[in-house]
Amino acid sequence: MNKVTMNRKFVILLICVVEFVLSDDSYRLKYEYKYSFKGPNLSQSDKSIPFWNTSGDAVPSHDSVRVVPSLRGKKGAVWSKYPFTHNSWRLDVSFRILGRGKVGADGLAVWFVETPSHGGPVFGSMDMWKGMGLFFDSFDNDGKRNNPYVTLIVNDGTMSYSHSTDGYEQKNGGCLRDFRNRPYPTKARIIYWNNRLQVLIDSGFTKEEDFEECTTVDNVKLPQPGYFGVSAATGGLADDHDVHKFLVWSLYPKQGETKEDEDQPGQKNKEEMKRLQEEYEKNLQSFMEEQKKFKEEHPDKVKEEFTDVDDMYEDFMPEFKAVMDVQNKVKDELSKLRSSMIMVLEKQERIISRLDEKSPPDANLAKSHEIENVMKIQRVTRDSVHELENHLNFLKTTTLALSDNVANLNVPDRAGAAGHNIASKSYEQQKFALDIQERLDVMRNSLVSIEAKQGKQPKLSCPSVETPSCVTFAGLIIVAVIQVAILLAYHIIKQSREAAAKKFF
Repeated sequence: MNKVTMNRKFVILLICVVEFVLSDDSYRLKYEYKYSFKGPNLSQSDKSIPFWNTSGDAVPSHDSVRVVPSLRGKKGAVWSKYPFTHNSWRLDVSFRILGRGKVGADGLAVWFVETPSHGGPVFGSMDMWKGMGLFFDSFDNDGKRNNPYVTLIVNDGTMSYSHSTDGYEQKNGGCLRDFRNRPYPTKARIIYWNNRLQVLIDSGFTKEEDFEECTTVDNVKLPQPGYFGVSAATGGLADDHDVHKFLVWSLYPKQGETKEDEDQPGQKNKEEMKRLQEEYEKNLQSFMEEQKKFKEEHPDKVKEEFTDVDDMYEDFMPEFKAVMDVQNKVKDELSKLRSSMIMVLEKQERIISRLDEKSPPDANLAKSHEIENVMKIQRVTRDSVHELENHLNFLKTTTLALSDNVANLNVPDRAGAAGHNIASKSYEQQKFALDIQERLDVMRNSLVSIEAKQGKQPKLSCPSVETPSCVTFAGLIIVAVIQVAILLAYHIIKQSREAAAKKFF
């Protein structure tokens, strides 16, 4: 008898362990982004949520959705745009219900139904729904003091929700949990797997996830497909109802996947690669046939292919010579420019040294306008030097480009490809040569103008020394007195002669 009892206990224990393992680790998850939302960047610039519709007083924000604000008589809802077609799924909802008073209303509901509803009497959604409704009821309508309460109701579309009893007689399961004014968001996890509906609740006392089983219902038939949604409503009392996360995963078995449930990404990739390879070969064959047909119809337009590398170089030897000539000219001009630059710098140093020399105490410095002319010439010279520097940089870049072209031409990979590159670049080489010639002419004119301006520099004249005068101040006074006396005598004689002439007539 004892042996039979021990065997029964062992069998029962083994069954429990197998059931536990299968219930927790017998499926794998696939995240469904089109049926989920979370912050940050939850809403777009137009206050809409991708793949979701909002209605009523729901207002999306950067990191959450305020389904209803803390105002009386408000209703709001958020519904997925597209139907969910998978048979098994898991849903994680993170939300907060906050209010000033000890009692709040009405509550929040999480839905998976056949048809979405935008407004209604049951927590902001329609009555007599077909599917699942998980209600977080804040207000105690039946007076049993058992709220806040979590209620799970699976409806076939024929049952009307009883507000007076808080759906107590209609529920398929539930638990007493306080989810108002928690320090952290409240979390709910709903798992629908093998026609079993399981609800886990984290009341939000800690930051880490701490789920506890609320209720489990077997033999549940949910609509296929269905829509996910969340709604809320306020009555005479009001709370803020905010949803931070709404995450959906589809569930697949780990072993023995069916063709319908398993995506088989590796097999699909192989099939896609095979299809693309066949399409490439088909297009390549068609191209070769078209090319052959074109050559037969237009033999005059077909370019001859190079078979001998020596012939190719012989045909394009003028281009090589032109490139080398241009490089030699550039080198000569650069040498001339360098010598001219050295001469300009030497002239500048001589002018500056003359200006810095100190004059003797009795000598006067050069006039101010002459100094200004010298400074103007220096500024013009400086600008010209900068301009020449820019031209030199351009010549350096062009020379490097020509060197690269010559290197590419000297080491061709294939004869036909090299001939094509040389023919296509001959025009560019001529253009480079013309640009270089123009730049050299500009620099030559700039140097001529600088030398002319340097030759017109003002000459510094020696100050003149005043020689002492031989006439003294006293002699100057005597001469002035004699001149005045002579003028007076002349005036008196003139007047006496005029008076005598009048008497005579």
